[in-house]
Amino acid sequence: MPLVMLAQNKPLVIEGISPNFYLIHTVQAKENYYSIGRMYNISPKEIAPFNNLQLEKGLSLNQVIKIPLMEVNFLQKGDAETGEVLIPLYHTVKDKEGLYRIGVNYNNLPLATLKQWNNIKGDAAPNGTKLIVGYLQVKSDLSPLSSMAKTKPAEGTPKNRQ
Repeated sequence: MPLVMLAQNKPLVIEGISPNFYLIHTVQAKENYYSIGRMYNISPKEIAPFNNLQLEKGLSLNQVIKIPLMEVNFLQKGDAETGEVLIPLYHTVKDKEGLYRIGVNYNNLPLATLKQWNNIKGDAAPNGTKLIVGYLQVKSDLSPLSSMAKTKPAEGTPKNRQ
């Protein structure tokens, strides 16, 4: 597990366009669809087809795969379930990209929520800033990523998922 933690212990940056958001994962030694699925709280049966791969063929060392962000593991409202933790997921601000547009691009995330999660007072963030735009919800006892967890996304948000 130490190799996994070194390789994956950097901010998780969301890729893709709504509703097909995903994370990039590079396969490490001794990883397979099932261990990666536990890491990201997603079924191996979702990972393989999302990558146009066959579950039966396995994975190769250093293979780059996409981890789908779906209702079961992507949270933008509410709190973690019992036995689960929330890991911040980031968007890197591009040139001339405003907070409002970023919120719209991430499932119409309210501007107030985006500001609260990122402790922003104004209406802009500098180019290259990593902003929290959601959370990866994982099982605390199954995912080595759980050490990157935050307690919850925001105070007083209603309990429902996006």
